[in-house]
Amino acid sequence: TPPPPHPPTDKRSAPDGRRLIAMASISEAEILRLIADRESLRQARRFSDSDAIRDQLRRAGVELYDKEREWKAKDGRRGVLFTAGPSACSLGDGQIAEMIGQREDARTSKDFKLADTLRDQLRASGVELDDKMRAWRTSQGRQGAFPGSGGSPAGMPFAQGLPFWGDAGGGAWSEDEIRNAVAERERCRAAQDFVTADEIRRQLASNGVEVFDNERLWRHRDGRQGVIVTGGNPFAECYLQDAEICDRVRVRDEARSRKDFASADAVREELRSLGVELVDGEHLWRTADGRSGAYASQPGFHRSSSSSAPARSSAATTPLAAALSP
Repeated sequence: TPPPPHPPTDKRSAPDGRRLIAMASISEAEILRLIADRESLRQARRFSDSDAIRDQLRRAGVELYDKEREWKAKDGRRGVLFTAGPSACSLGDGQIAEMIGQREDARTSKDFKLADTLRDQLRASGVELDDKMRAWRTSQGRQGAFPGSGGSPAGMPFAQGLPFWGDAGGGAWSEDEIRNAVAERERCRAAQDFVTADEIRRQLASNGVEVFDNERLWRHRDGRQGVIVTGGNPFAECYLQDAEICDRVRVRDEARSRKDFASADAVREELRSLGVELVDGEHLWRTADGRSGAYASQPGFHRSSSSSAPARSSAATTPLAAALSP
């Protein structure tokens, strides 16, 4: 029998003279290696060569999303846009922190050549630096904040108790883990710890969870979704009936129309404490157990949408709602 045909291969050369890889069988290690090569070229301002690598990956069915720090393959694979390559990092956390400290000192003294050299050494050792986030990470999932950045100490994971981003052995996150991660991110945002909040968002993305802040929703690629409750409460359900939610929304609307914003904000916080998030931009309320309803921009008109959870048989009447009700 004749030998099996070879996979299609692009015979053109890459910028450094290497032959392009077979498009039909690109491995994740090869994807990460090419991403690292592209990043080195970008740092050297060789943009035409870096664009050639991006085009090579695109022909192989891999799209890069620099803003989202993610790559996606047409066969469904995806991952964090890690620019230090697939190699294991042999440096200890203390060594990484020491080199980052030396680089920070070089940048402070405007010795940018030394700073770039140290960055290249770290990247060659499998450590990626993110100056915007003031964070470092390795391909094996170790990560930490720059020394003195005010985030987690160097070498300590962000979001203690959560799985590391990119941890291939951890399996799919449960819904409780997702809710806890989303809630922890909200708490970090409320405390203005945006470095940790952004890192948690990356952890979520690497586990297939996309966060939609404007809609106050999270969605997993397997179809699961849930509500983001401002302030960081990982609710699994809401015990208010739809009519009770609409009554509180009406009370809030009337307070807003009187410019009594303190009372309006108090109603909103009360609803949040009971597992209800209001999305004013869309005139929607959403509950932690998946129900939602619309409310009009003018007081006095509210309609409930189809409910995906059974109506609750008992209400959680609070003194605040009673005091504000007409």
